Amino acid sequence: MARYERTPGSAFPRFAGSPWFLAAVCVFAVGVQALALNGWFASDDWWFLASARDMGFWAYARRAFDIRAIGSLPELDRYRPLWPLWFRIQYELFGLHGVPYHAVAIALHLATALLVRRLGLRLGLLTWQANVAAAIFALHPAYAMAVAWVSGANRVVAALPAIGSLLCWLGWVQRRSKLELGAAIGLFLVASLLHPTAVPLAAVYPALAWLRQRDNGRSLSRREMAAWLPIGMLAMTLVGVHLWVRAHYEKAGAFTLGWHIWANYGAMLGMAMAPACESSVGCYRPPFTGLAELALLIGSALFVLAAVATLRWCPIRSLPVVALAWFILTLAPDATLVMGAFGRTMYLAGAPLALWAAGVLPPAVHGLAARVQPWWWRLGVGAIAAAVVTAVLLANVHLVLGVHEAGRENVLFVAALRRAIPTLPAGTTLVIEGAPLNLTVFDDTRLQALIDVYYDGVTARSASRADDISWPVVWFTYSR
Repeated sequence: MARYERTPGSAFPRFAGSPWFLAAVCVFAVGVQALALNGWFASDDWWFLASARDMGFWAYARRAFDIRAIGSLPELDRYRPLWPLWFRIQYELFGLHGVPYHAVAIALHLATALLVRRLGLRLGLLTWQANVAAAIFALHPAYAMAVAWVSGANRVVAALPAIGSLLCWLGWVQRRSKLELGAAIGLFLVASLLHPTAVPLAAVYPALAWLRQRDNGRSLSRREMAAWLPIGMLAMTLVGVHLWVRAHYEKAGAFTLGWHIWANYGAMLGMAMAPACESSVGCYRPPFTGLAELALLIGSALFVLAAVATLRWCPIRSLPVVALAWFILTLAPDATLVMGAFGRTMYLAGAPLALWAAGVLPPAVHGLAARVQPWWWRLGVGAIAAAVVTAVLLANVHLVLGVHEAGRENVLFVAALRRAIPTLPAGTTLVIEGAPLNLTVFDDTRLQALIDVYYDGVTARSASRADDISWPVVWFTYSR
């Protein structure tokens, strides 16, 4: 029997609790992300492709797990050995064909959204609320780029075992199955080795057990704390590893403590409520830049007000409060990034955000609709809801198409380059005028990686950075 029947009379619970609503969410989520299917590779993707091409599989795997080799593969300044290995396996299977990479990310995203729904049901949400949680997670624009961008999908890959681990943990809490407990510990380790953003989840397990025992009037038992101990020890070990990396790796200065953490938190809270930008670094062109930044500021203020209301009206031992704390905790690792805040880094935090919203927003809207009797008020609320859904879909399309266009630009660039210069002898310096912006935005390392994929021993420079070059030199001018 559908669980929305216990909700007071309203059409929305019946609509949102139906299988058709969930099916529509899946269709829209896949449809939006499918826009990037033929988008090929962009920006950082070329670092991974070049390193995968230049090294044998087993040597690559050994280096990925070697903490002393941090930075020699494109995991940059973090110890996440399973992510470059995952990319390497995809490279073995798909090579330079971009569509399968995108298809895998979309499939993982959809599966994670369904697991978020399942997690909501386990934590006491009604069917319609769990469906709303899945919809929010699947269609939130803040991290649309995480799914659309091949190398940005590291958190997408990590989210599936992370949420799966929490589900197994709740299964153990309910049934005391050793198999489920072992699966929870193993999946937590896998998620944490895919991306360090999963490490703070260690604090969530006892909170969810405490929440799950609410209906029995029980608190955490010694047995539950003892079962959590392996997860806690793994988390502490991984924290030590990451601290070591940040102390010894030169690029670790990109992550540090300081006042920028508050600015990053403000931007991420703003993106959670009003995702007008994909980052705090800047988006859109004038005069829309100021409007987008204002939207983030307003969104941040609205989030703080909603959080205060949650703490004011919901019991401490309730899903909205626990999910809110979980969301804030999951943002912590990436809040230390000096460069700024990025929506794609919020992917793992999207699960508690969706659960919090599903626990708070639908009852609030339903209560408002029940008190608003004039039909024209209800029509106005419906129109606002339709406008919000439309804005969400358009924001998703805008962000996904941005990644797609960068990839298609690279397709045209590589085709023109290979047509004009099929081969180059080793030792040549290739100076490129008009290279795509996604390859030269900060430096020429992405452009160099692309050239490494197609030419051996060739040094690449963009024309604007070709002051100090060695001969022989070949110039190439690209124009669309």
